[in-house]
Order: sequence, then C-alpha cells, then structure tokens
Amino acid sequence: MTQTPKTPLPYGRRILFSTLAGGLSFLIVAVALIEVLAPYVWPAPLVALPVAIIAGVTALGGTYIGLSYRIERRRDGDVSEQTRRRLRGSLGALGGFVLGGGLACVTILWSTGGIAAATFTAIPVGVAGAAIGGFIAIRSGGGS
Repeated sequence: MTQTPKTPLPYGRRILFSTLAGGLSFLIVAVALIEVLAPYVWPAPLVALPVAIIAGVTALGGTYIGLSYRIERRRDGDVSEQTRRRLRGSLGALGGFVLGGGLACVTILWSTGGIAAATFTAIPVGVAGAAIGGFIAIRSGGGS
C-alpha cells in the first residue's frame, strides 16, 4: 500500500485565508482607532482609515507569505529561494515602513502637534521607507 503525500494548502485557500486575515485586521484596527480618536479628532475616520488599510494590507501579505513558507517547510523540509526572498523582502519592507513612518510621525507630532498631519505625513514617508527597506533586504541575500 502506497502512501499519498500530504497535499499542500491549495493556492485559492491561501488567498482566501490571507484575504480574511487582511479584512479582519482592517475592521479591528478601524473600529478601535475610530473609537479611541473620536473624542480628540473630529473626523476620526479620516485619520483611522488609512492606518487600518495599511494594517489590513500588511496582514494580507504577511499571512500569504507565512502560509507559503509553512507549506514549503512542511512539504519539502526546506524553503525555496523565492519564498525566502519574499519573506526577507516583506520583513525589510515592514521594518522600513515602521522606521521611516514612525520617525516622520514623531517628528511631525513634536513640531506641530497635529495627529492628522502626522498621519498623512507618516504614510508616504513610510511607503518610501518600505520600498527602500524591501529592496535592501532582497538584495542583501540575508546570509543564505
């Protein structure tokens, strides 16, 4: 009797689970930030929704890459170079976004004190930092 190998999570299911994780993250962050910011900022959704979108997209991408990594590791015992590069690039992009966007947000908060201005300045700076961080992480090779 031959054993059938474990079948990996189908591509469609990975997308479905990743989309659900991103959507739930978006909803949770949006509702929480709107409730927290409502007493302090008049158009609280205007500030909360961009942050929630970023949280949702990050969760979507992270879940997809994490599932791919786990499936390959379980199926083959090792991970392909493509998945390693994707994981490294995603972590570099996340680090670049947090570092660049965080520094921009803190700088604007200290200089002007407006949370809306800090949010709308931090997002483009964070996106630029993510692009740079992801590029450097992919090109560096990560020692593998």
